[in-house]
Amino acid sequence: MKNTKLLVVVDESHATKRALEYVAQVASRRRDFRICLAHALPSPPPESARSLHFLALCTFIVFFIGHVTIVALHGFAATKLNTFASKNWEINLSMIFLIESI
Repeated sequence: MKNTKLLVVVDESHATKRALEYVAQVASRRRDFRICLAHALPSPPPESARSLHFLALCTFIVFFIGHVTIVALHGFAATKLNTFASKNWEINLSMIFLIESI
């Protein structure tokens, strides 16, 4: 006899329980019957997505405020800003481009 396979998707409903009882009765009479169960989870409510987005926004705001605070505490000295316009910066920048092109 050919091996019969049956996929049963279950959830928490009463109809699923009755369907499983029926499949168990049918399967108990046959030796070549295989059952594979898959559990279906309910979809999360839309409020959880909103909560995650709100949490991500709050995290970004805390990061931004912290970053601006650290930069302000270290000062906006002209010597630090001139680093970007110096020859050393151009050399370093060209080295980065050389490394990336390899």
